[in-house]
Amino acid sequence: MLALVSATAETTNGAWNVQSDTYEILLDERQVTYVGNVIAEQGTYRIKADRLRAFFNERNEVIRMEAHGTRSAQAQLESLNQPEETRLHGDSLFYNLPDARVTARGNTQFVRGHDTMNAHELTYNLNEERVVANRNATERVRVVLFPEGSRTP
Repeated sequence: MLALVSATAETTNGAWNVQSDTYEILLDERQVTYVGNVIAEQGTYRIKADRLRAFFNERNEVIRMEAHGTRSAQAQLESLNQPEETRLHGDSLFYNLPDARVTARGNTQFVRGHDTMNAHELTYNLNEERVVANRNATERVRVVLFPEGSRTP
């Protein structure tokens, strides 16, 4: 039986509440690793992943996170309490908190409402609400947008 572990770390925007199956902290390296069914929440954001590593500064503020998924479940960032559901999926997510920027790599998808964007790499600037998508050598960026008020799938 796996034990559920919850830990809280302060950031400049408030506390992160993290739950996982296991937890390891490396004090000298100022990092924490959470493994197994990880759910990290702060304000209006939620990260779901199989493995999450958080990096801290000397004031115990989270400055960077790296989230990794598995074949069956990708890492995911959800933006909560918005008029439309907003999610960013990828094999890996790299969240730079000072820049408010999340980069998803590998089989990525950005979803807002019914609109979708698929690419090899997506960078989502949370402050500017801007998404930049990049292709890889074999696949181009794919975007599906529905006009406002149109019939959705």
